[in-house]
Amino acid sequence: MKILVMQLARFGDTFQTWPVAKSLKRNFPEAELHYLCRKTFSGAITPLNCIDKVWQLDIAQNLDYILNNDSSTDNIEQYLDELSGESFDQIINLTYSPLSSYITSYIAGENTEVKGFTRHDDGALDIPDDPSALIYGQLGVYKFNRIHLTRLFSAVAGIDLIEEDWVVTEDILAEGALRVPGLPSRYLAVHIGGSTHEKLLFHSQWSEILNSLAMANPELSFVLLGSSSEVNFSENIKIEDSSRLHNLVGKTKLTDLFHVIKNSKLLLAPDSSLMHMASLLDKQTVNLSFSNVNFWETGPLAKNSYVLWNKEPKSINSSELATAINEILSGQEVQINHAKIKEDSSVEAYELVGYEVEDFQWNLIKAIYLGENFPILDNMNVYTALKQLSELTDMALRDLEMVRSGQFQNVQLEIINNVDQLIHTLEKLVPEIRPIIWWFNTERLRIGPWEDQVVFDKNYDIFNQLRALLSVYVGTSLIAPQLTQADEPPSL
Repeated sequence: MKILVMQLARFGDTFQTWPVAKSLKRNFPEAELHYLCRKTFSGAITPLNCIDKVWQLDIAQNLDYILNNDSSTDNIEQYLDELSGESFDQIINLTYSPLSSYITSYIAGENTEVKGFTRHDDGALDIPDDPSALIYGQLGVYKFNRIHLTRLFSAVAGIDLIEEDWVVTEDILAEGALRVPGLPSRYLAVHIGGSTHEKLLFHSQWSEILNSLAMANPELSFVLLGSSSEVNFSENIKIEDSSRLHNLVGKTKLTDLFHVIKNSKLLLAPDSSLMHMASLLDKQTVNLSFSNVNFWETGPLAKNSYVLWNKEPKSINSSELATAINEILSGQEVQINHAKIKEDSSVEAYELVGYEVEDFQWNLIKAIYLGENFPILDNMNVYTALKQLSELTDMALRDLEMVRSGQFQNVQLEIINNVDQLIHTLEKLVPEIRPIIWWFNTERLRIGPWEDQVVFDKNYDIFNQLRALLSVYVGTSLIAPQLTQADEPPSL
């Protein structure tokens, strides 16, 4: 049996697939496990000893072909033909991008079981499994999903993760110890970088935070970590006792950082690959997160980890943040608003402390995808929108019935397009119902380029599923008794 795992994103996403790869090897010990990644980020997967073969795709070398379908550039075709020749029994695409779906479709054989995004024969997107449908419809910044990406990766792969799937081998740690000797006896590992510009603190903020921590913890040193592109930035970070600031920015190999993080008191980092390395080590992490990241999906998973959230780096109060980190170091209750990793294995990884959040959309997602109870509705605007959506659904089903009975001719597409426009208007007016609409749109997208009658029947079935979902609220007892008329119901 040959299995190919595909992850064409960056370092952090690749590290988040380690537990999945280990679990696959644990569950299928006789399987030949391959891994496809981008050459630029291959350093995040080559140390993993459960992988039998790593395939490295050189995106830069084939950029003209990828962007312009330049037929004169045949390097990527030869490469993919070689991959296709492996005749994989299973391909697990954990990259949710158009490029990855085309690659998956190209190399999959007739008998290959595909999980994750691929393509139909006509080039349309194919979402073959339910976890990938959830990812397509509900994941992302400014959406409402709270299931961690690592857990979703395992659901796509169809395996369960256990504690041993997170272990970093001793040989990797030993290599780092040889290359990075002389670390302080007690230190914080501090990652000053981030995967995008919007996740970076200013050097003045780092200086203030670390100086405050140094004054409160005289035995503590600080080891700065980052890439070679961040060397100049790191040199502007200062504390009063410079002997306690150890700058390793640009001086380590990627895998050396496992050793540095493992031996630290904790890791202090924005949303970055090092945070995911710390999760593999089960090293406590304080994640500095911002509004351009959904920390529910990509935050730290190590025990006793925290997320300290701000809208953007410039809104950070360095003094308050330093106090919160001190409270974490000393095991005290954190006073500012934060998210803390849960000790149990519930669906969402974190509990919120101090935040007032609206859970209705998240509870809808759990009800739709996980079979949990639907949330009580206590907002008249939302109820009115759901009622209008139900009426639109009934109208579509009535017209589709007339098409089926022969009373309408060649109007199926027109009916559905009109309903789609009205549903889109409702989605903009009432954000609370978006998880339902995103589910509906994704399920419609999953209809393949099949015969007309099959496409008709699938559309009809999905509208019926939508009607059944809406019937939970329209004309049932899931309406809060205190529900009162809002100012103005949404209007189409």
